[in-house]
Amino acid sequence: MKANYVSLAPFLLWKDLPRPTPWGRIFGRDAPLCLEIGFGNGEFLVQYALEHEDQNILGVEQFWPSMRRCLKRLSSSGACNVRVLQVDVRVALEWLFEPGSLHRIISLFPCPWPKKKHAHHRLFGGDFLRLLCNRMRDQAELLVVSDWIEYRDWILNQVPDCLAVRSRPVAPLFGTKYERKWVGEGRRTFHEISFRREKETSWTMRAEVALENRRMGRFDAQSLRPFEDSREGIAVVAKEWLFDPVQQRALVRVLVSEEPLVQSFWVEIARESSPDGWVVRPAQGCGMVPTAGVQRALDLCQEMFSARLA
Repeated sequence: MKANYVSLAPFLLWKDLPRPTPWGRIFGRDAPLCLEIGFGNGEFLVQYALEHEDQNILGVEQFWPSMRRCLKRLSSSGACNVRVLQVDVRVALEWLFEPGSLHRIISLFPCPWPKKKHAHHRLFGGDFLRLLCNRMRDQAELLVVSDWIEYRDWILNQVPDCLAVRSRPVAPLFGTKYERKWVGEGRRTFHEISFRREKETSWTMRAEVALENRRMGRFDAQSLRPFEDSREGIAVVAKEWLFDPVQQRALVRVLVSEEPLVQSFWVEIARESSPDGWVVRPAQGCGMVPTAGVQRALDLCQEMFSARLA
């Protein structure tokens, strides 16, 4: 099968990167670092990279179809100063960037989540803006453009005192897919919000934990079943499972949410020759970040699948 993304060279596996990431080493040079949040199909990202060859450009996007189209554009453009990550930007900013590392941040037409019940999904709330401010250099710029005036007003009500802010109407300037769509529907004005870092602000990064495998003396594959647990800001859901009676090994896929980090990975329950009988651990190759939520998932698997035979 022919790969339609042409080249994966600019694509980085975020979970394999050092935390925080030495971006100068990743790009092979020290240069001002610019971040685009949600680059969509990559039209603006590629054009910006070609016009700013003196900068290291990093794009963050969550969806593979957009990533694939952007990789194809990058290959045909010849731009070599771009790297891209498929990850929630809130996770990337917390884990991969040092304070004061970003020179410029751009986000064009982020999803406004217009329904009130979805408002908690919106970017550029107060906590996220404080995180951005911590990662920005002194006098660095954050540029956000929206088509929805209510979202602009919501953002303006979130601004922490470490950022200076200015808002103005702007004409279509960026050539993105959504901008073209709205221009085609007759819109001629959008809402630009620009922020500049005025002073330092602190941010406490969530620490990784040293995971402890769990053990249990008895396990029965018939005890495998779905479960949910939510407390102290951590939600764990067991989604599906497999069991190999020959190898005496079970796999349980769990979803762990610790806002804003959401991880999906497999927990392995395997027979061992030790007196404890069975070990509960993250499956090899699952690539999760070791957090308190992952440890909670291991603990719950031990509790749920050993207690039934007690």
